[in-house]
Amino acid sequence: GDPHAVRVRAEVADGVAFAVQVLVLTADVRHVVLGGGVARVGTPLLDAVRDATDRRAQRSPFLATLGIADRIRLAGPDVPVAPVGAAVAAHQLLEALWRS
Repeated sequence: GDPHAVRVRAEVADGVAFAVQVLVLTADVRHVVLGGGVARVGTPLLDAVRDATDRRAQRSPFLATLGIADRIRLAGPDVPVAPVGAAVAAHQLLEALWRS
């Protein structure tokens, strides 16, 4: 209920929502998984990010069609998302190189 904490949480959620929006618009990913330190906050932050994403979509019919909030997932606090993401990216790069 602390007004400063509420404002900071809203700013963080809006920043993460913006980053998710940019990722979806540039790479059209099916899922965006929040992990690392962000994931440790848990469901309250996930809900806040989804709400911020929905508010952005209300201002844009185009964004509304993308269903961005539905693409956001939360990794477990013990999931090493950075190494897993790096391994997936390396695998995709190697596949592309082998095909060419």
